[in-house]
Amino acid sequence: MRETHRSLRIYLFVVAGFSLYVNLREVGTCGRVGVLCYADALIGILFALGFLHAGVKYKAVVAAGGKSLVSLLRAKIAYNGLMLAAVASVAVISGWTPMYTPVLLVFAVGIAVPVYLLRNVRRLAREVQPAAQPR
Repeated sequence: MRETHRSLRIYLFVVAGFSLYVNLREVGTCGRVGVLCYADALIGILFALGFLHAGVKYKAVVAAGGKSLVSLLRAKIAYNGLMLAAVASVAVISGWTPMYTPVLLVFAVGIAVPVYLLRNVRRLAREVQPAAQPR
């Protein structure tokens, strides 16, 4: 599917809203798990606010080449990749149980969505940039 500026902006709002919802719910369940859970939820909330800001300022961000949004997406991919590796390592070391599967899927989707957005942001930013003047 080929995203348009409008659909990508809506997608940013959807990702921000969903991420905010999930991470705020996570804060409610962290009392049993500990400080690392709170840290993960806080980082997720910050990413959600970053996506919300990118959606609000979408035209200015893309007109500037999309560099800030590309950086945000790369950071999100890296964070989810680290979390996926950490959870997979714990799962292997402690003996695989079914409780790890949904967590691993969440982080895998958390990598796939920003990769998809990154590809489209780069393409749309190139379309907005004026053609280079031949010399």
